[in-house]
Amino acid sequence: MTEPVDMETDGHAKIDEALYSRQLYVLGHEAMRRMMASSVLIVGLGGLGVEIAKNVVLGGVKSVTLYDMELATLADLSAQFFLREEDVGKPRAAATLPHLAELNQCVHMPAPLVLSHCGTWRLTHVAA
Repeated sequence: MTEPVDMETDGHAKIDEALYSRQLYVLGHEAMRRMMASSVLIVGLGGLGVEIAKNVVLGGVKSVTLYDMELATLADLSAQFFLREEDVGKPRAAATLPHLAELNQCVHMPAPLVLSHCGTWRLTHVAA
């Protein structure tokens, strides 16, 4: 369950200026409001994907959904900084989600997407 968004008098979502002070200085309030209204899908959580995911979550978008069908391998441990040895063999998205969610509680992060086949192929959310 998500908490209600605190609104300013002009109807826009209130920006936590302490949390996003550096971004506000560079981007301004309007760009930050746009980011806070954005939903992002990140496909692939290898070394580059996890770095992008980290930056997007810290940036303060509305929500981030992860999609990665690969299982974590020993080789991933050298490039994907959120994976640990106990994650080897687990889906990378499910193993990464809790670590990303800790970075910014203001960003909604649903369960990762997986490709399932029940007569037709479709993307569905599954519990992490």
